[in-house]
Amino acid sequence: MHSPQQSMNVSATSPSTTPEGRNNNPEESNEKLQKELLDLQMKYNSMVAEVRDTKQAEEQLNAEIIRLKNVMDEQKREIETKSREKNELLNRLSAVAGQRLRDNNPAIADLSSEIRPTKIAEGFKELYDNEWTEAFIELKDQGYQDIVAIQFLITAVEDSFEFTADISRRRLEHLEASTRALVSHKEEKPDAVRHINKAKTISERDMKSEHRYQYGSVQQHADQKQVASAILSEECADLLKQLRKASAQALVEEIQNCFIENRMRNKETAVKQKAMIDFYKECAKITWFMSVQTPPLTLAPKPAKDSPIQTDLYLQYTQSGSKVDYVVWPACLLHENGPLLAKGVVQPFKPEVGDGAEVGKRKASVHGSHASVRQSGNDRRSTINSNNVNDPSKGVGRRVSCDYDTQF
Repeated sequence: MHSPQQSMNVSATSPSTTPEGRNNNPEESNEKLQKELLDLQMKYNSMVAEVRDTKQAEEQLNAEIIRLKNVMDEQKREIETKSREKNELLNRLSAVAGQRLRDNNPAIADLSSEIRPTKIAEGFKELYDNEWTEAFIELKDQGYQDIVAIQFLITAVEDSFEFTADISRRRLEHLEASTRALVSHKEEKPDAVRHINKAKTISERDMKSEHRYQYGSVQQHADQKQVASAILSEECADLLKQLRKASAQALVEEIQNCFIENRMRNKETAVKQKAMIDFYKECAKITWFMSVQTPPLTLAPKPAKDSPIQTDLYLQYTQSGSKVDYVVWPACLLHENGPLLAKGVVQPFKPEVGDGAEVGKRKASVHGSHASVRQSGNDRRSTINSNNVNDPSKGVGRRVSCDYDTQF
């Protein structure tokens, strides 16, 4: 056993340690802490640098995102522009192709037009059902015999057809002439400048008035010849036909007024009754729309008297039969020698007794009641021969001229 004194000496000579057995040397601890602090500082600096690099990379990415967005917006606008141009070109191509397909091809209907052939045919039928009936009754009240009143009305619609067809043809000619003038003179000086230059080169005091007139006539003839020689493209000619048709509705009132003025110039066709005026107006409107089609709608040729009735073209009026006596209302065709759009009406001869047909039998027709319209006033009877009903050169209200070149 050791004594207490020996234990204390052993304790004094042994190294100094912590209760946990660690080295309690201050220098070593300080050095160790310095090393740890240095490591931490290096890690911190590294992390700071990493954060800085990350922020720079983020800023670059944001800038790239903005640039790509701008590029994408620009490309989107370009795509929209190209798409719009493509659609416009497709629409133009479709319109041109459709127009070329419809041009002189009445089998193809332009459903976008309010004055397409089927609509005109409906108006032609309504003209007979409505305005014709009122006008017929009015003429009967004025003392016209049935056959004379019918001839008066069918002559009016035929005159209207020829009248408006002539205006339509002249209007297209005027449009073509104006366009040719633009094409042939597009590189020339304006008229005023040309006239000034012409005046400088030609001394009026050295020329007699008749020479000046002759010079002007020669120049005018040369200009007209140059204009006439200008060739319009097929597309331009089609556009002019479209222009004529597109402006048809706006000219209806002028056409009607001119046609009525035409009728009033002839004492045989001049009327003041409202029903007749309305009939004239509607005739002018419908036949005007017929004339601006490409090709124009037309009236079927009148069947000859005593010819077999073409039941595919005509209805029968107030009696049945197989032979034509006279035409009451013309048939409307899609074009010359074309398919039927609206049937006409004819009055057949009465069947003979013994032919197996009942005398006086009335076939159902559009206006079977017209024969029963009362006939009043014996002071106004026409002496026109009924055999002249289908003769265009005879009868009531033949055509008179109208100075409409300056109007249309």
